[in-house]
Order: sequence, then C-alpha cells, then structure tokens
Amino acid sequence: MTPQEKTIDRIKKLLAQANDDACTQAEAASFAAKAAEIAAREQLELNEIDWTERKQGQPIGTYHFWPENHDIKRSKVRVKWQEQLVSRICRSQSCRIILMGGNTYDIVGRPGNVEIASYLSAFLVRFVLEMSERDYNRVFYRNRTSGKRAPGEKRTVPEALGFKESWRQGFLAEVTQRLHEMDGTIRTEYASSTALVRLDTEMDAVKDYMDTLGLGKARALSTKFATNARGTSDGQKAGSKVDITGRGVNEGTFGETKHLS
Repeated sequence: MTPQEKTIDRIKKLLAQANDDACTQAEAASFAAKAAEIAAREQLELNEIDWTERKQGQPIGTYHFWPENHDIKRSKVRVKWQEQLVSRICRSQSCRIILMGGNTYDIVGRPGNVEIASYLSAFLVRFVLEMSERDYNRVFYRNRTSGKRAPGEKRTVPEALGFKESWRQGFLAEVTQRLHEMDGTIRTEYASSTALVRLDTEMDAVKDYMDTLGLGKARALSTKFATNARGTSDGQKAGSKVDITGRGVNEGTFGETKHLS
C-alpha cells in the first residue's frame, strides 16, 4: 500500500467506530477529530520523492458525488447550505466542486483527496439533516397549542418558523470557522517547512485544471427563510461539537461539467 492508501485505510477504520449505533455524539466527535488531524497532516509529512510519485500517479480528475450514493435525498433544486458545506469541506482537502444540478456535484482533485473529501461531506450532510430535524421536532412539539382544531383552521408554531434552515446556516458558520482555524494552526506549525507550499500549489493545480474545462460561473443563491435565533444558536453549538473528517466513498467516474463553485 502507498502512504496515502495506508492513511485512508486508517481513517476508514477509525471512523467506522463513529457509525456504531452505540457510539455517543461526544465519542463520534472524538473519532472524527482524530481522523481530521490525520487527513490534514498526511500531505505535509511526505518526503519529496513520495510527494512527486503521488502527483504523477494521481492526476487531477473529476469524480461524481451523487447524494443517493451516500444515503442523502436527491433534490431537483440547489440546496444552499449543502452546496456551501460540501464546497468548503472539499477546499479543505485541496479539491473543488462543480455544480451538476440540484444537490448533485462533481469533485475535482486527486483521487486520494477526493476520497477523503467525499466521506467528510457525506458524513456532515447526513449529520446536519438528522440533527436539525430532531431539534426542530423538539421545538415544534414543545410549543404547539393543544386542543381540537376547528375545520379549516391552520395552526403555526412561531417558535419553529425558519428553525431548520437557521440551524443549518448556524452549523455551516461554525464549521467554516473551525476549518479556518485548523488551516491557520497547521500553517503556523509548518511555517518553516517547504512542505507547506504543497497546500497552495495543489489548489492552484486544481484551479488550472478547472480552467481547461471552460466552466461558467454559478448563479449566486439568495437566502429566503425566516430567521430563527434559537435554530441558529443550536446549529452553532452542534457545529462546535461535531468534528471535521472523512471516510472514503465511491469516487465515481468522469462526468459532464456545468458550473463551478
């Protein structure tokens, strides 16, 4: 096995424990944190010979990230928080995404980096969907009025309006901040090492590859939902507890490219 294959295998085994039904949220976060550390440092600790061989053996390509392959419901329209979360996770692993319609993406990068970014993205998207739904139900049923509903009467729970979307945006903001802090910590630690240049050159190489595809600029998505302070706060708290990691999933094949993000 190559050094990266050993690293990916180590991450898979570590994170398999986080998928155990008996694993608590705190334990899952602990496993994820360790895997994130492994993924972030792996490229920097290679010697120059191994690094050169990896680049030659793993050319940059485009790989499918289909939601249904990761137990995520496919959407016919773009989902802003999912799009932003997957994009930021992929960038943390020296990859970028191409929008393929709805919440379907192609990931551009070297196969090993794509494998880690794919698992990380799928893991966190599923986490956000499950946890925001759980917390929404708690707020909704705790605050809804009781009694028989009159014919044609519609009842709303003001405390729950916009809760799930606010929760997801709060989580996204917290994870984005943590990714930024992780990058800063690594850059400080490796400031005196020439290996740090690899992170920047990898992103430049991905950008150059995408330039050859002749992609158009993706249309910016507006945010249209009722802001819910409780949802935002709960999402940020969840984001501060969950840890950023990845487990390898299907890399897919090359596909038609449409938009970039």
